[in-house]
Amino acid sequence: MRGVTCLGLLVLVTACGGDDDESPPGGVDVPNPLTNPDDGPPAGNQNAEASCSVPAEAGLADASSPTTVVGDGTAESCTSAAVVAAVAAGGVITFDCGPEPLVITMEETAKIVNDTGPEIVIDGGGLVTLSGAGNHRILYMNTCDEAQTWTTSHCNDQDHPRLTVQNITFIDASSKGEPEFDGGGAIWVRGGRFKLVNTRFFNNVCDDSGPDLGGAAVRVFD
Repeated sequence: MRGVTCLGLLVLVTACGGDDDESPPGGVDVPNPLTNPDDGPPAGNQNAEASCSVPAEAGLADASSPTTVVGDGTAESCTSAAVVAAVAAGGVITFDCGPEPLVITMEETAKIVNDTGPEIVIDGGGLVTLSGAGNHRILYMNTCDEAQTWTTSHCNDQDHPRLTVQNITFIDASSKGEPEFDGGGAIWVRGGRFKLVNTRFFNNVCDDSGPDLGGAAVRVFD
C-alpha cells in the first residue's frame, strides 16, 4: 500500500460492487485507474515519499523458515490444489514457482483451519497472483465456523489464529450469491487477528445489495 503517513495507514474502503468501482451509489467519486495487476507497481514497492518508519507490528512477518513451500521451482507445480492444501496445513506458507510473475487460478476457496496457528503467514514473494476467475472467493478464515475447528469457547473474540497475508495480489474473486458469509469478495475473515502487508486487489466483487454486506476485496469483523 502506498498511502502511509506518520499518522498511520490510509485504507481505501469501497462499495461491494467491485474494488475498482469509480462511483459507488451515494458515495464520493474516487477513481481508481488501476484495473489490471500489470498497471500498478509490484507488491513490495516502497513509498519513496514516506518520512516515518512503519511500526514493527505492522511490518512484514518473518517468512524465512516456511512450514510449506508451494511449488518446486516451476510454474506448473503451483496449482490451486497445492495452495488449498498449504493454507489448510497452516504455519508459514511461501511460493517457489519460478522467477517470473505467475497467476494461480483457484478452483476452490482456500480455508484456514483454526488450530494450525497461532501464527499463519501467506507470503507470495511479490511474484504470485491468486485469481478467483470470477467464480468464487479466494481466502476464508472464520474462528466461529465449526467445520474449521473451534479452539475456544468465545470464538468471536479470540486473538488467534493471527493471519498475515503479504507480498501477493488477489484478482477476479467473487462472493456473489454466497448464501451465508456475505461480502469479502477476495478475503473473508471473522475472529482472530488479520494483517495485510504489500498486498493488492483488482476486479474483486461481492453482491451488489443486501442487508449485511461489506468489502468487494476484503471483509474483516469480530
